[in-house]
Amino acid sequence: MLRCARMWNALRQTLTLTLTLTPLTLTHAWRENAMRELQRNIHQVGFEEVAREWIAQLKAQLNDFSLWRARQFIELARQFDESGSRNIDEFLRFVPAQELAGVAGANVVQVMTIHKAKGLTFDLTIVPDLEGNRLDATRRDALHTHTNDEGEAEWILDLPQKDICTADPQLSVAQAQARSEACYESLCKLYVALTRSRQGLYVITTTPSGS
Repeated sequence: MLRCARMWNALRQTLTLTLTLTPLTLTHAWRENAMRELQRNIHQVGFEEVAREWIAQLKAQLNDFSLWRARQFIELARQFDESGSRNIDEFLRFVPAQELAGVAGANVVQVMTIHKAKGLTFDLTIVPDLEGNRLDATRRDALHTHTNDEGEAEWILDLPQKDICTADPQLSVAQAQARSEACYESLCKLYVALTRSRQGLYVITTTPSGS
């Protein structure tokens, strides 16, 4: 998923790099004129062409990763131009809402949740922070839906603590069901995390205590 609103703001803030003015000349009146010039350029040629011009000015200062993100930003600008709008505020709302599929590039590290990685593959994956909760740990902020043998919901409850559930036969069954469902979901998530790599998988965790 690509989030480029910050890039647009950064490019807008570095407008001075495209001009031969020193910081001492950046008066309020000049900034107003610069913004009007920016709006005029966008109105005439669109966001894509303006973005290309700015990125060309900054190219010498960008590393491979930044150039890759710049190309993605230009693609989003092109897509927005197809709408016919020249409104900067609309563009800033448009960019964060977009997702580009298949954006993987050479020498690029992508950081994402396990859910976002579902269905994708990578040459190498690193899975950190696996320790902590048990596989069958239930979410504290989730309500338990108790179902019958036909899978129909019978009742919904915020389950109490373990000792209270143990003292009541029906709540004890509900707690066991909730833990079974949590374990299944955790195993599915773990399976996704551990099967994304084509060549190498690294799992970062602490040394087991032995207890």
